[in-house]
Amino acid sequence: MQGQVVDFDSTIPIAFAKISYNEKIITTDWEGFFTVEIVPDNKPLKVSYKGYKDKSYFLSKDVTFLMIKIVSDENRKKRLIYTENKVNAIIKKAVDNKPQTQPEKAFRTYQYKNYEHVLVSANPKAIDSKIDTIRKKNFFGVSKIKIDSSNYKFKKLIEKQHLYQTEKVNLIQYNVDGTKETILASRMAGFKEPLYDYLGLNLVSYSLYENQIDILDIPIQNPLSNLGRRMYNFNIVDTLKIQNRQVYRIYFQPNRLNSNSLRGLLYIDSETFGLAKAFFRIYGIVNINATYSFQFMKENSVWFPDKRKILVVKGNNSEDLNLFGGTIQFNATFDKSSNKNASDQVYLKLESSTYDVEIDKPVNFKEPRIKIDVPSNSLSKPDSYWKTFKKDSVDIRKIKTYSVLDSLSSARNFEKKVFLGKKIINGYFPVSYLDLDLRSIIKYNNFEGFRLGFGGVTNSKLSKEYKIGAFVAYGFKDQNIKFGITPSYLLEEKTNTWVSASYDDDLVEIGQVQLATQNRRFKIYDPRPINISTFY
Repeated sequence: MQGQVVDFDSTIPIAFAKISYNEKIITTDWEGFFTVEIVPDNKPLKVSYKGYKDKSYFLSKDVTFLMIKIVSDENRKKRLIYTENKVNAIIKKAVDNKPQTQPEKAFRTYQYKNYEHVLVSANPKAIDSKIDTIRKKNFFGVSKIKIDSSNYKFKKLIEKQHLYQTEKVNLIQYNVDGTKETILASRMAGFKEPLYDYLGLNLVSYSLYENQIDILDIPIQNPLSNLGRRMYNFNIVDTLKIQNRQVYRIYFQPNRLNSNSLRGLLYIDSETFGLAKAFFRIYGIVNINATYSFQFMKENSVWFPDKRKILVVKGNNSEDLNLFGGTIQFNATFDKSSNKNASDQVYLKLESSTYDVEIDKPVNFKEPRIKIDVPSNSLSKPDSYWKTFKKDSVDIRKIKTYSVLDSLSSARNFEKKVFLGKKIINGYFPVSYLDLDLRSIIKYNNFEGFRLGFGGVTNSKLSKEYKIGAFVAYGFKDQNIKFGITPSYLLEEKTNTWVSASYDDDLVEIGQVQLATQNRRFKIYDPRPINISTFY
């Protein structure tokens, strides 16, 4: 018989729970699953786990799968968490030894290059290609049978190409001024120039020693921190060897389980107490699996970051998960059976690996205040440059993805639409050499009544070094014309620093403070001026 042990309140799987049956002791796996051979007797199956109340079950041959929900015991949990047992002593030592094991503290300087590949795809073999029939009702309520071939078409597509992919190579440098990232090369399917918004996302933390780490832009309290020691339950699973060094394999999960909390495995060096490997998981509407591996540097006795892998797949929970500032919704299910629906098989995978590592050598970089630098020559690397990073020689879908999405983007003007969308969000509409100010077309307030105007600013098509902004408006109630002009000159391109002079003959709301660098968000309808009647 197969079964799974989960938390009673959150239904999160309980990993490495102890199960006793017929004088034998087994443990659940990472997902809380177990397999037990039933014998014809009346002996119960007993489940126990640190911080939970023990539970007994009498088994039946008629049941093939058993879901066991165990209840948290807060009093027992607190008593076990704060005892100075071996595992807590190891975690405390790992936290205390950060000055010797954390690369940012153990080394004066370092730099390395990092190749990162993000892929959105699905496994064609996991998708059922059967063509189904569905019954739909028309406007008059009459049922009509239609052919549903979406899974079939999706499988044919995914056999030839991935859904999306992007790559980048960056240089990570560290010295006394801090850490800086320089993009050496980048390409995104469907775009001649990558979206800078993506390049600025911190999808995965480079260091696992900070008190707070990021996984797909989700801030999480690091278990290897003083606060993390109190937030998580730790349990030594076993000891093993990594790169001929003995390490402790320690499982952790939060004291108060909820669907979006971190849980995972820590592999801690038994001598240096540095982090040799880590496996993190976040349960939610989507399940996020993160694996970090490190390379041991014998001359420094420090584990240095080597590879990172993030896998995002459909989850089995009914709780929401915020990802990239939005909520991703799936149908909740706890069915362990295989689901061959196309949309449920889509995954996002991020893989990165470091190379050309240099330790304690002179590292100098300009303008440390700029955390991410994207030189213009990094956006136009030839195909020959990317062939050196080809990780999977059999993945013919990778090349096909770029060619198909590039042609699709060109045919449908995706880049132009993205460019136009960004302009409109900021309140402008580009027309040749001029960006029209959408905020100046029509307004209303108690002093001017309806106000019609025309304004804009010249764009980079006219000049990259100069720009001129101007507006003219007329109020129908006060019957006066307002106008303004603002010429600007680019002082430094990298920091986008401009010097401007402006002259305005316009109305200003009394008591209003308008900062020079303040961005005004574009609104189709702004009700505030209707309530204001005092201007100068």
